[in-house]
Amino acid sequence: MKIIIKKCLGKILKKIESQKKDLIKFEVLESFESFKIMEDFKNQVDDDKFERDLERALNRRKPFQNFKNLIDNSDYREKWFQFKQKEIEKIVIKNIERNNTGI
Repeated sequence: MKIIIKKCLGKILKKIESQKKDLIKFEVLESFESFKIMEDFKNQVDDDKFERDLERALNRRKPFQNFKNLIDNSDYREKWFQFKQKEIEKIVIKNIERNNTGI
C-alpha cells in the first residue's frame, strides 16, 4: 500500500513541479482574517439578540470556539457557511488578480 501511495504522490509532485510557474499558492487564512469574517457576519445578522450573543462570544476568551458553538446551535448555521464561503471566494479572487498583475 505504501509503495502505491508513494508512486502516486511522486507522479503528482513531478507534475506540480513541472507546472509550478502556472500555479498560485494559497495560504491558510490568518486568524485575524478569519476573525474579521466572523465580525462581518455578526454585523449582518438581522436578529439583535443573536448579534449581541455573537458579539459577546467574540469578545470572550476563545472567540473562535465560542462563535462556533453559537452558530452550530442556531438557525444561522447554514447562513454562516454561505457567508464564509463567499468571503473566502472574494479573498481567492483578490489573490488571483494580484498574482496576474504581478503585484
